[in-house]
Amino acid sequence: MSIKTRELTCIVCPRGCQLSVSLDGDEVISVSGNICKRGADYAQSECTSPTRTVTTTVRCESGRVISVKTGAPVPKNKVFEVMKEVNKTVAPNGLKIGDVVIKNVAGTGVDMYAVTNSNGIAEFKDVLIGTYTVEEVDTAEQYFTPVSQSVTIEWDSVTEKSFENELKRGSVKVTKTSEDGLVSGVKF
Repeated sequence: MSIKTRELTCIVCPRGCQLSVSLDGDEVISVSGNICKRGADYAQSECTSPTRTVTTTVRCESGRVISVKTGAPVPKNKVFEVMKEVNKTVAPNGLKIGDVVIKNVAGTGVDMYAVTNSNGIAEFKDVLIGTYTVEEVDTAEQYFTPVSQSVTIEWDSVTEKSFENELKRGSVKVTKTSEDGLVSGVKF
């Protein structure tokens, strides 16, 4: 019997309990450091069959990009297959929030849903009045992450906030040379 210890940070809630998991091979023997049962369940899952919710973007036929996410966590070892399928997908125009974009993504048994409509708009209904911070998370690598914004929700009114995804851009400098020095008139 070879007992190993694995240290984890629970991600189920904002508390972030520091978990210590004792393992005998692939079997969880004990979990400590968790304040609630959800921490123990998380440790069990993370050490025996880890899963992840995949949140990303898909291009629509119109060329716009919409946000999508898996309806449930998928096995961690399937995330790259999920992304490979997502990257090949072109979603139809006219999607609404909650529409299935990819059924049974990568054979996981989990559907991928639209989180924004085909115009890139997300709506949050029945939000309690108060002041909130709205921020974009998991911004695709090719975009700058927009600055978070404060929003105040007032009774019986609609508050709108917009985020612009600015593409990161670079430059390429091409230098043409040739062995015989005859490069005049070459165009790129």
